[in-house]
Formats: sequence, structure tokens, C-alpha cells
Amino acid sequence: MPSLPEQRTASDLYALAVEKYKSEEYQEAIDAFRKSLALQEHWNSYQGLGWGLFYTNQCQEAIDAFRKSLALQEDWNSYQGLGCALLRETVYAEAIDAFRKSLALQEDWNSYQGLGWAFFRANVYTQAIDAFRKSLALHEHWNVYLGLGRSLFKTNQYQEAIEAFRKALALNNLNSNELTAELHRELADAYEGAGKSDASIASWEVYLSYLEPISSLDPFLGNRVIYEQVDHEQIERIKSTCASIGLDFNPSLKGDNDASIESWKYLMYLHIPKCGGTSFETPLYLLKEHLKDKSCDLPKVNRTNDYLAISRLASNHSIAAFTNLMSSNSCNGLKNAFLGLHGAKWSALHDYIGELTNACPRIITTVRDPRQRLLSHIKHQAFQYCTSIDDLLTLVDNQNSIFNNLMHRQIFDYGLDGDNPCGNSELGSERLDLLQDMDFIDISDSTTNSKVKSSFLSASLFPNIVQTSRFNDSKEREEMYGFKISGNDIQYIFKHCVDKGFLEKDQSIDYDFLKNRTLERLHFPSFMEAHTCYIHPLTFVIFGMNRYSIVTTKKFLDNPHHLLQELNQSL
Repeated sequence: MPSLPEQRTASDLYALAVEKYKSEEYQEAIDAFRKSLALQEHWNSYQGLGWGLFYTNQCQEAIDAFRKSLALQEDWNSYQGLGCALLRETVYAEAIDAFRKSLALQEDWNSYQGLGWAFFRANVYTQAIDAFRKSLALHEHWNVYLGLGRSLFKTNQYQEAIEAFRKALALNNLNSNELTAELHRELADAYEGAGKSDASIASWEVYLSYLEPISSLDPFLGNRVIYEQVDHEQIERIKSTCASIGLDFNPSLKGDNDASIESWKYLMYLHIPKCGGTSFETPLYLLKEHLKDKSCDLPKVNRTNDYLAISRLASNHSIAAFTNLMSSNSCNGLKNAFLGLHGAKWSALHDYIGELTNACPRIITTVRDPRQRLLSHIKHQAFQYCTSIDDLLTLVDNQNSIFNNLMHRQIFDYGLDGDNPCGNSELGSERLDLLQDMDFIDISDSTTNSKVKSSFLSASLFPNIVQTSRFNDSKEREEMYGFKISGNDIQYIFKHCVDKGFLEKDQSIDYDFLKNRTLERLHFPSFMEAHTCYIHPLTFVIFGMNRYSIVTTKKFLDNPHHLLQELNQSL
């Protein structure tokens, strides 16, 4: 970065900082604002510094800068910046206060938008709707319509939500396929809520077409296909190093002459809420997406192999859209397939994928004690969507309550996606046969979970994965942000669920038998236990939903701990 030219006065440095800020050279602007402040403190310089820090994602420092500006002089723009930084840091109550103070000094559409998003994140949807509408009265913007649509959806005002999402699509000018896809997914959910099945399926089809479930990519990203030789002890040392900093290592091994490897190419994962599903599913899906993006970015990459991956199939409409798209695409020659199911009916899709691929996809789920799972699920819903015990009681007493024997319903594939949880629950031989197709792994069995992932990666020729051990850690969120609902109220809701029979069918399943049967019948590739083995030349490192990268395995093997620390700081 070129050094800043010498400036003599605070005013000169402030003028330079403003010039750099306007040209979006934020780091140089930050440097100039700080030099100006070193010569003379001024509220305008602190305000500019705050915005520069905000746009470079240094939000805690931005909050400090805005507060210093406000201590010298109250200004609507400083309060707006403070609200934006607090909102990004998920400090919603303080963000709401900052936006309100900004609006008391001057009405601005962006401050109303920020206030709307702060209320939305705090699950106060009625006030979010009011703030978004006030923003739109001053200026129409796609992101405000998106917030309005989501808030209306949360309050079951589906037709108005549809109109808001349509306007967001019409105004979206960012030329982003990812954003356009997301807007169509929001629209699909709103159509479903309004009972418009055909429109919902059509919107799902648009969403899925943007995602490109079947993608051509090169899992070696143009690198030579030379696997790194390691011994079993070295792999165990790497796993130990990763575990010491909260990470898991799932190697992808070379196995040319193992007949069992073919059986691991096609994998379906049944995601039962609060059973560790995010930690299992997310790295596998995001790896394929990252390989797809990298393959497109590199012109010399040979993208001759097709791979199928789709995550979060959460409704029957999404399944219908997916099968519609698949019917017009050939699955012959697929190198692998990974599907994540989140509450949609799975058995028919399992048969359908089997017919398309001429193989029997493995279907795996992770499970835990039903009482622990239910309590965790209640806490999750309370944290994410409820502001009072009344909100939770509404979820419990709903005819189609999400808490009602959810493990039983998902495993036996009935009463899902709005169907009556009590309907069609008689377990005839056909439903009991579903257990024969499914493998059950305990949430705490990290060894088997890792072997399953390694088998899939090895069969697919995909890179190794180093991943955080626990995605979506509810305990960490509780400690950081707290609950709006007391622990006593959570326990009351849990007892209310038990009294309503919401655990009876869940607890009727012999999970120990199913888990032991799985361990007995799972056949992992023999090369996984070899003393000397060969691992993929690339390694995918993922710390979170938007924090991941691919590195060469050679570089990773040289000093795993140092490399992971470097990546954790830079991503």
C-alpha cells in the first residue's frame, strides 16, 4: 500500500481522509482519520473513522469511534452508524436505541431500515413492519422490501409478504445470482403459506436452478492428481492437533482396489433438529459449492465430472421442484450425490434418486436422547423466534406442533411439512421397513461420523475436510446473548410438551439397537485402516458458514497448528 503523503494540519488530513473514504479506499481513509485525530480531536473525524471501520468489518472499533464522536457532539449520522455497527454485532436492544435517537434528530430511510432489521432480529415483528414501511415511504429499496416481506411472513400475512418479495425482486439491481435465488426461496415459502402450491413449486424451481444442484467441477482444481503419503500415526497426530483447537479432521484417502468404495458415492442425510445435523451436513455441502465456484474461476480447470449436492430440502414443494428439475437432467455418470433433508418426506425421494443413479443411496441420521433433544429444540425456538412464553405456548399448542414426536415422524416419514402429526402414524410393515434402509449414529460418536464423511469424500475424490467440531452451538449463543424467556418458563414448556405426549412415540424407538446394528453392518473401505495411506492433495478448512478456504495438503501437513491459526485469523 503506498504511504500517505505528508500533511501538516489536522484539517489537511481530514480532507484527505474524506477523499479516500468517498473513493472507497477505506483503509487509507482510516489511517488519515487517525492521524488527523492525533493532532486534533473532532467529532466529524471520529464519525468518519467509525464509518471506515464499519465498512472494513471492524465493528467493535467502529462502535468506539461513533461513541467518541457522540460524546463530543450529538449527530444523527453518528447515531445511525452506531446502530448499524451494533446491529452487525447482534446487540439488538442497543441498536434499536441508537436508530431511534438518530431518527429523533433527522428522519432517514436508512435509519428506519436499520431499525426494522434490529426489530426483526429481536423477533419483534409488528414494530419491524412499521419501521420498514416508514423507510419505504421515504425511499424504495429492495433490501427494505426483503425485510418487510420476512416480517410479514413471520406474522402469517402471506399475501402481503408475496407482494413485498415481488417488489424486492423487481428492484434488485445487484446482479447477484445468490441474492436472486434467495429472494425466490423466500417467495416460495410465502406462496406455500398462502396455499398456492403451483406458484410455490415454480419459485422453488427458479431457486434450485440458480443453485445448480448438478455441477461440473474438478475436485483437484487443476492440480496434479498426486496424493500425499502419510502413515496412520501421522493422521492420528493431525486429528489430535485439530481436536486441541476445536476442529475435526476428515481425510479423503486414495483407494483404487476396494470394492466397498462404490457404495459410498451416494449419500442422503436426514436432519433431525438438534441432533448435530448442521455439523454433519454443512461442510459436505459447502465443499461442493466452493469447488464449483473455484472451478469456474480457474479457466484451465478440467470440469468434466458431474456432482450432485443439495441441502436444506425442507418442504414437499421443494422436493417436487427438485424432482421436476432432475427429470430433465441426466444423472448418468454422476461421480457423487449428497442430499440434506430438513423435514420434507424422504422415502419417495430416496427411491427416486436410486432409480436415477442405478444405485441405492445410503441414508444416515444422527440421533440423541429424545428428552435432551426436545429440551434443546424448545430452547432453540425460544431463542430464535419467541419473545414471551405465550409465543412458545402457541408453538406447542398448534395442531401441527413442531415439537410433537418429531424424531418418530421424521424417521418414519409421516406428518411432515404441515401434515397432521397424528395422521397416518400407524406403523404398518411398509413404514417399519424404512428402518432397514437407514443407518443411525449417535451424536457423540465422532469416530463413526468422521469415518462416514471420509468414506464419502474418498469415494467422490473430494478434498480432505478440517471443520469446526460444533456448528450452530446453542450453548455459546445462550451465554453470549441470553434468553428473553426464563429458565423456569422453558422447563414449564418442556413439562407441558411431555404431558401432551410429545415424547411417547420418540421414546418408543429402540435407538441403542439401531445404533449397534449400524455399527455392525457399516463396511468402511479397508484402506482407512492401512498403516501407510495416501490423502487428497487439497484440504478444505471451514470454521463457519462464511469462513472457509482450500489449501494444499502439503502446506497443511508441514505445520497444521500454525496454518489453522493463520487461517482462523484471516478468514
